[in-house]
Amino acid sequence: RELGLNILETGHVFLVPNIAGYVGADTVGVMVAAKMDQLGGNTLAIDIGTNGELILMGKGRILTCSTAAGPAFEGAEIKHGMRAADGAIERVRINEDVELETISHLKPIGICGSGLIDAIGEMARTGVIQETGRIVSKPEEMENLPPKVAERIIKTEEGYEFVLTWAKDSGTGQNIVLTQKDVRELQLAKAAIRAGVSILMKDMGITLGELDRVLLAGAFGNYISKASALQIGLLPNVPIEKIDTVGNAAGDGAKMILLSYVERKRAQDLADRSDHIELSTRTDFQEEFVDALTFEPQ
Repeated sequence: RELGLNILETGHVFLVPNIAGYVGADTVGVMVAAKMDQLGGNTLAIDIGTNGELILMGKGRILTCSTAAGPAFEGAEIKHGMRAADGAIERVRINEDVELETISHLKPIGICGSGLIDAIGEMARTGVIQETGRIVSKPEEMENLPPKVAERIIKTEEGYEFVLTWAKDSGTGQNIVLTQKDVRELQLAKAAIRAGVSILMKDMGITLGELDRVLLAGAFGNYISKASALQIGLLPNVPIEKIDTVGNAAGDGAKMILLSYVERKRAQDLADRSDHIELSTRTDFQEEFVDALTFEPQ
């Protein structure tokens, strides 16, 4: 009644506990839904979005942080970026030429986050971009590329671009491209997340080999290619079978907490046990960030 919610008048409203400013109730929901406290070993959970929330649980500790990944994963700040809607490029493979999949199998009109990671992962794997993120342009740099792939590297007034779809095949009548700036936008976003992971692992005192599992939360995490995410160094370089998706774990956790007193108590306990690391105050964040900029398994 006090909140004016259209629910049963005698209903109760529960607020899931918060951990810190940018590590909120949704992060607690992920821990609850994924049952992270019951898995044993060392578990890393990543909720990828404009802010990438990270959770590392192990050795009887829970460490959390938030990274300002920016909107690139959601298609913003990308020349032909778009949300995951009909006509969005969602899968990319590069062999003798570029092979695409779009949502609803329509002509491409743009590229969404999962397609962006796929595209740049494939561009890194095949040598269209260097580890530094630079699109190759010199003849000697392109000699090992298949001819149909090499001809997709074009120069415009804005610099070098890689054509994913030629105008005649697109749904817009224009080339659908990834620009050098687009590559840089993703580079900054993925480095922020990877640097956050490195700092959590450093503070926990564990190595890559000691990570037992990596959980990807959120709708975006559910759709990205694990192989491409590993290829560009977005995820820690663990065996792919250690990486699992947990879907909309924050939403699932909220439902569990609403329906169970036991889960509400567990949520409060997990929040109380969590230590938040403020990355902006860490003197080692910039060093980790720079190290994470390269497009290679890390």
